[in-house]
Amino acid sequence: MAKKKLAIDVRMLNSSGIGTYLKNIVPILLECDLDIELIGDHKEIAELKWNENPNVNVIDCNYKIYSLKEQLLMSKLISNDIDLLWVPHFNAPVNYRKKMLVTIHDMFHFSMSSYLSIPKKLYAKFLMLNVAKKAEKIITVSSFSETEIRRHLGENLNITYIHNGVSNEWSKHNTMFKGNRPYIIYVGNVKPHKNLGTLIKAFNRIEGLSEHDLYIVGKKEGFLTEDNTIDGIEINQERVKFTGYLSDLEVKDYVRGADILIIPSLYEGFGLPPLEAMACRTPVISSNVASLPEICGEAAIYFNPTDEEQLAEKILELLSNKCMQEELIALGLERVNQFNWNKSREAHKKIIKELLEN
Repeated sequence: MAKKKLAIDVRMLNSSGIGTYLKNIVPILLECDLDIELIGDHKEIAELKWNENPNVNVIDCNYKIYSLKEQLLMSKLISNDIDLLWVPHFNAPVNYRKKMLVTIHDMFHFSMSSYLSIPKKLYAKFLMLNVAKKAEKIITVSSFSETEIRRHLGENLNITYIHNGVSNEWSKHNTMFKGNRPYIIYVGNVKPHKNLGTLIKAFNRIEGLSEHDLYIVGKKEGFLTEDNTIDGIEINQERVKFTGYLSDLEVKDYVRGADILIIPSLYEGFGLPPLEAMACRTPVISSNVASLPEICGEAAIYFNPTDEEQLAEKILELLSNKCMQEELIALGLERVNQFNWNKSREAHKKIIKELLEN
């Protein structure tokens, strides 16, 4: 009997969130008794040595995400005898006519559309409605995101949520960054829904009451232009430190060395940074909206993300209470054990096997 054939769009292999997702899920699929077509940058695929698997065929494709080329031409690169195409984002080609599995990580483009230009809003809606119409099945990453997808795209869609995992490297990480002063930390990008304005205003309230600095880990470029929520907010650059880009190892050092990680987001489909912080024994203060309570459970202190005064109070309370810190560390270590990539891999493998057999 001929092997079943699976095509996977891996063009986002080096994108932060989706790249992590692909790098953790694809390897178990390469071990299956399948012929696999990987669509993406051949150099990126070769760096991971996936091309060395005898069952893998690489289709070199550099079409940009959300581009017209992606939508009009990518489907022509996919072999005609493919049994299933898996696209790990909502940008599935609109002219693809065969069986598709699509992962939608969140519904930001619908639920937080006020942050988008009209063209971006309309294009995202067009692509997601295409997925709702054509995908055999949709995978998402949280119960919250499943509810959001059903609310915006249709109650009767075939959807399964599978939580992401946390790399064991976080719990094994022992080295830490040491600044001139103790510090609290934010890790992520600079988009407006990440709500850094509230975080900075809260920090301004406590700056004279705490010896801690605030480190913002992520690309500094574009911070003042991309996040208009901080327009007019005073930033003391001696106490608010922008690290710029850091390697994965450096990020672990900075998170491990922090006294608190804060996630002030207005919207998250999942949210890995708080779990990664828990894994390396850093207490977490989190926004109380979207998927974050589902992911963090009882292992975080929560605040209203529109209330900088409440956030300031929570920071001071946690910094001054050693028992609370130790309790959160213990709860965090217990919580993070519920999110592992092995469970996620097996769940993906099961879905793909079922779709290939039916």
